[in-house]
Amino acid sequence: MGTEDSGIFALYGGFCGKYFEDGTKNEYLTESDLETINKIPKYSTSRYESEIVIDLEPFGLKNCVLQGFSDHEYEIIKKLYIDDLKTGNSTNMQTKYGDMSKYFQTRLYAYQRELEGFEIGMCQVIHLGRKGNNLISGDKNVLRLSGEIDLIETPYKREDVENYLKNTVVPLCIEISEYYNTYLKFF
Repeated sequence: MGTEDSGIFALYGGFCGKYFEDGTKNEYLTESDLETINKIPKYSTSRYESEIVIDLEPFGLKNCVLQGFSDHEYEIIKKLYIDDLKTGNSTNMQTKYGDMSKYFQTRLYAYQRELEGFEIGMCQVIHLGRKGNNLISGDKNVLRLSGEIDLIETPYKREDVENYLKNTVVPLCIEISEYYNTYLKFF
């Protein structure tokens, strides 16, 4: 059940992100939802779903990369800004995304962009408050945005990201590889 619920929330978040990116409306987004999303600033330099590929060889893994896609990047006065859009219950978002020992997504993107020569201006999560728990039209608990927008800064420090890659990502990649090799032996 948790996977199914998470899938619905991710699907809804994807609808919000797609509308933010290119204006594609979805039957599950209300006019109120669209008004909330339209409050997020866009810039002439905005890029959406930009691919990020981090080579893990400097951290001891050959032929291995970490790939992601940033929701929103833009440049202002020769500095790059990186936003990650999230939807969820607003009560615990500062704790969830503001904990720099646990949340690395925007900072991983910043790390790669810095390697590419960009000067990083700021990283942040733009959290859109969300209510509801289903996608059944007309239901009182249908997923919808609450109208709340929380900006949660995720300060970038290169050394923090390098430590995370070395001490968390690389060991996890090795562990997954070992599980996969075991799988191959039996199947």
